[in-house]
Amino acid sequence: MFSVNVGMRRNSQKLLLVITDGKSNDPREKFENVIPLANTLGITRFAIGIGKEYLRSELELIASSPQFVFETESFSALVSILSQLKEKIFSIEGTDTGNFSSFQMELSQGGFSVALYEGSRVFGAVGAYSWSGGIVQDLSHKLLNSSFINATNMEEDIKNSYLGYSLAVATVDGNVVYFAGAPRHRHTGIVLGFTQNHQNHTWTVSRRIYGSQLGSYFGAELCVLSASGLLAVGAPLYHTQGVGGEVRICPLHTGTLNCSAFLRGVRGNEFGRFGTSLAAVQDMNGDGFMEIAVGAPHEVQGKGAIYIFLGRLGGIRTEYSQRVSGAEVGSGLQYFGVSLHSAGDLTADALIDVVVGSKGDVTVLRTQPVMCLNVNITVDLPIIPQHFFHCSAPLGLNTPVATVTLCVSIEEIVKGNIQGPFSAAVSLALELDPPARVSRLLFGNRSASYLWTPSSNLSSLFPVCTTQPIIIPECISNYHEVPLSGRLRVTGDIIPETGGLRPVLSPDCNSTFTEMVILEKVCGEDHVCVSDLNVSLSFLSDTVVSSAGYPVKLSVVVYNNGEDSTDTELFLYHPTILSFAWVKASIGKVWCESNQTEPSNVTQTTCQLGATVFRQRVKTTLMMAFTVARPSAVNERLIVNALVTSKNENNDTVQDNHAATFAVLKLPVSVVVKDGGSTQFVKYPDSRQLEHIYMVENTGIISAPVNISFVFPVEMTFPEINGTGTTCEKQVLLKHGERLNLTQHCSGSTCNLIGCTIQLLTSDQPITFKFTGTISSGKQVSIKSWGFVFFDSERYIQYPPDVSHHLSIVTKLEVPSQGHTVLIASLSVFFGLIIMAVIFVMLYKRGFFTYASIADQNNPAAPSTGEAVNSDQTSADAPVESESP
Repeated sequence: MFSVNVGMRRNSQKLLLVITDGKSNDPREKFENVIPLANTLGITRFAIGIGKEYLRSELELIASSPQFVFETESFSALVSILSQLKEKIFSIEGTDTGNFSSFQMELSQGGFSVALYEGSRVFGAVGAYSWSGGIVQDLSHKLLNSSFINATNMEEDIKNSYLGYSLAVATVDGNVVYFAGAPRHRHTGIVLGFTQNHQNHTWTVSRRIYGSQLGSYFGAELCVLSASGLLAVGAPLYHTQGVGGEVRICPLHTGTLNCSAFLRGVRGNEFGRFGTSLAAVQDMNGDGFMEIAVGAPHEVQGKGAIYIFLGRLGGIRTEYSQRVSGAEVGSGLQYFGVSLHSAGDLTADALIDVVVGSKGDVTVLRTQPVMCLNVNITVDLPIIPQHFFHCSAPLGLNTPVATVTLCVSIEEIVKGNIQGPFSAAVSLALELDPPARVSRLLFGNRSASYLWTPSSNLSSLFPVCTTQPIIIPECISNYHEVPLSGRLRVTGDIIPETGGLRPVLSPDCNSTFTEMVILEKVCGEDHVCVSDLNVSLSFLSDTVVSSAGYPVKLSVVVYNNGEDSTDTELFLYHPTILSFAWVKASIGKVWCESNQTEPSNVTQTTCQLGATVFRQRVKTTLMMAFTVARPSAVNERLIVNALVTSKNENNDTVQDNHAATFAVLKLPVSVVVKDGGSTQFVKYPDSRQLEHIYMVENTGIISAPVNISFVFPVEMTFPEINGTGTTCEKQVLLKHGERLNLTQHCSGSTCNLIGCTIQLLTSDQPITFKFTGTISSGKQVSIKSWGFVFFDSERYIQYPPDVSHHLSIVTKLEVPSQGHTVLIASLSVFFGLIIMAVIFVMLYKRGFFTYASIADQNNPAAPSTGEAVNSDQTSADAPVESESP
């Protein structure tokens, strides 16, 4: 008995119950020999005397205490002392005045969780009372003086809740509160806080914290940050998109527990079981607040990880400061972070250490010493005068106008007992005016950026400094302060004789900073610019065609009647069917972009006027181009509203900062009238029939009702119509009648007018009109008719523009004329006689009509040399001379 060899657990509680009905009569074993041995083994002893033969003094020697002595008259009377014996073996103090049997504790699993607080120990007994659970309080390190605390009679559905699954102890408003988690309570979990009544020593539930999600195991882990007055509650099975587990943070010193703050791990670890373990950690970064470590043993496919969350005033920062993966610590670790504990300094360096449990392993994580880098910036001149940069007369362009001096030093935040200074490799990247597209100021290397790396590592003993000149590349119209931003990169050097420790940058020490280089303000003695803007706008055309890609231009005039305007913006609100294309400004630069406003079908186009400043007394005209993005089947007015704003205009002058204009949106139609094969020539009187055929065709997409009027100078028959939905009306009007605009095309004294209506002219059904007539007279050389197409010009517009919506058809007459024939014959005779007379004269002069005398014919003597015969002289009058031989 009471031997490890027969199955006793070495550290188990040992109880001995002795029942006797007589006196001791064993001569070999004496009480003075046996009792010290029982005390040495830590055996708690009960003694029961039955009948009248026993000695009370012997029972008191056997029992550990006189209060553990019981007496009864017979064995059958043992039942009467059974309840007293139970109470002595295990004192049960519930939330009511009744006590419960210790035999309801067989499966209690006492010690499932443990909490230590100021000399007392609290154990969780999750299996007690049919797994309702409870708490065992041990004040004297002996089970017999322990109390059992549960909530069986105070909480509904406490059965199978596993109360005591986790424990934590805190002092709240001067009272000790035992917090116990019951993660299976109503399947959502609950945390109960128990407080003892000092008068009757009963325990009551003073605080309740309810879980919200089924199966989250809310209350599976508890942790009290006593210095911060916080209770952390783990729910490792909490689940939402990308989240696997969370920890709720509950301030304890408020009237009602508000656990709205929560901690979560890296998204994407839905099965990480974040919050499986919790540990309060002493201040690690030197701000005086406690931190908390959270284990997530199932992250990274079971490798596990732990998170460090830093404390703050009144709570915990919800963004983790550091995440340590089990794979980074050791490749063979599994479920790293399944348990956590912060026992303080385990490595004798006066720095906090964290103990992390894994499957079969325990890892001690050392904290690094903490430092901060302090940056001091000095600009000389503190304010850059405007005569160096103002666009009216800049004097300091491309020459140094100021200098900036930067000094960096190391501040030791958390050092422990480490001897010697901290040192680190530092680089500093500087940038001037980073938000601007073009920097207003540059460093001496004519760049807005400068990288400074000290020649030697920085030490905490003394700072290092650098000085850079500042130049102005071009005149400045934006008088706001110029940001000077910097980003530090630091790597701490290993500290000798520390086992590889090196200082790290405190999370509270910003690695980035921004200072301002101040420019002298320009606007008046008060250095405050007050603008006075107004705007007007108009369409270049009052009609817009509802056709995709149709160009629309808008003229917008913005005028600043006041001083320099800061961050001037023009807002145009126009129908969504207008898509912004481009903009041109008469003065300065402008940038525009559009954003549709849902669901109002209104698009906002925003334009930035000037880089940042719109100068005083300046007017700019913006020519803005739009296109019709999508055709509309509705005839409507396109209304455009304009609003111009600035950051420095007073409310009493903004009444003229808005304007509106509109254009009429018309539907495009393309209706043409063509010749459908009319009579071109008529040979009168051989043929007297005349045909004029008009074809009306819709070459566009939109169908529309159409009216067409025909004008004829002669009588024509009612038209033969090839198409449906068309009606015609015929009437005769005088030339100077009521429709002068049509009858002016007539050449005779009367006109024949036929008006036709096409109810709906579609693109797939042209309409033809065939007119016939008989020519009764050949007096006219040609017959010309007209066809005119009309539609509702308030709703439709011919697009693309075309003159083919009216047509004239001409038929020429070929009529033989008798007067013309006589004239031609007379002229032929006359000119023939003239030609004959000319020929006769010519022949006469040639002697064609002269005859010789008979004598001459009989004696044709040739004349002598030098003589001539005059044909005009007669032969009788002329002497005849002969020459003798």
